[in-house]
Amino acid sequence: FILSIRAIFLNHTNRPEQGLEEIAEAQRRDPYAVGWYDDFRGVLLTTAGRYREAAACYAKMATVTPWSLIRLIICHFELGEISQAQDVLAKVKAHYRGMSLDQIVDTEVDFYQDAAICGRYREILDRVDKAQ
Repeated sequence: FILSIRAIFLNHTNRPEQGLEEIAEAQRRDPYAVGWYDDFRGVLLTTAGRYREAAACYAKMATVTPWSLIRLIICHFELGEISQAQDVLAKVKAHYRGMSLDQIVDTEVDFYQDAAICGRYREILDRVDKAQ
């Protein structure tokens, strides 16, 4: 468990590749927490710009967490899959009914030391939203 939390810390301090190493080690030590690892691995891969791999992680999950749905939008957008990004955005909006995109990002994504990452995510969400 501690290694997975460290992996997310590394992600939020702009070291997603190191975080991926931590997740791999955590999974080696406890191979039964599969969903948890796929979720965190997807977050790390999204930050690392490895969008296809991240989307594949999310596809393995029985239920994608709201914070990962936001990152899945990023993946689809960056892969040029705008209609898929719009579909996922609709799920996010339904989950956070009554909240603006900025409020959603503030709640689930705005933990990065580098504000540019979160700013880019906000911009992408806004572009996907306006494309609907």
